[in-house]
Amino acid sequence: KETCFILGSGPSMNKTPLNLLKNKLIFGCNTSFKLNDVKFSYYVVSDVFVWDKRYETFMNLGVPLFLPGSAARSYLSKKSFYDENGVEPIPLKDAGQLSAKKSISKDLTMGLYWSETVIGCAIQIAYYMGFDKVSLLGCDCDYSGVHHFDGSKTDYTRGGGASGDWSDVFNGYRICKKDFEEDGREIVNSTVGGKLEIFKRQTVEDVINEY
Repeated sequence: KETCFILGSGPSMNKTPLNLLKNKLIFGCNTSFKLNDVKFSYYVVSDVFVWDKRYETFMNLGVPLFLPGSAARSYLSKKSFYDENGVEPIPLKDAGQLSAKKSISKDLTMGLYWSETVIGCAIQIAYYMGFDKVSLLGCDCDYSGVHHFDGSKTDYTRGGGASGDWSDVFNGYRICKKDFEEDGREIVNSTVGGKLEIFKRQTVEDVINEY
């Protein structure tokens, strides 16, 4: 049974025992590269604002780099420029909205269904790669205080809960949960605290003890 960990950027990451993730299969997302002492296996960037600001950092992480959504469109528009800067990313075609399709994309060669959050994109990639279990970390889903583990706040208010409305994000997570469970797979929430209650909660320690 293959398990992977998907890292969000919520402030709870500062309370997460990251030392336990050594030698584990880890998806980093957006700004999780700022976490010290985490060795990523894969990386996902979906937002054009994040990509345009940090593309050199992402391309020099030395791991497979997936670009769905607006980040993919930005990369493809200047591919020759970006290709001089590091690892060649894997752009994923936008095949529609997760909420409209009411299903995850199970074949990334046909494209990925756009999610309101990069975590929803990473979950679909993990499914396609064959992981049986996904453990979510740093998915606080709570912007009442600081938004990210580095003390920063999202500097725009569109989508992804940044406006204070998490309903679209949660609906997307429900779709992911349904599709995983229908195929005998599982998504658990290992975030320390936070407001995401769609997935069963399981501590990082307990997930790792199942290995």
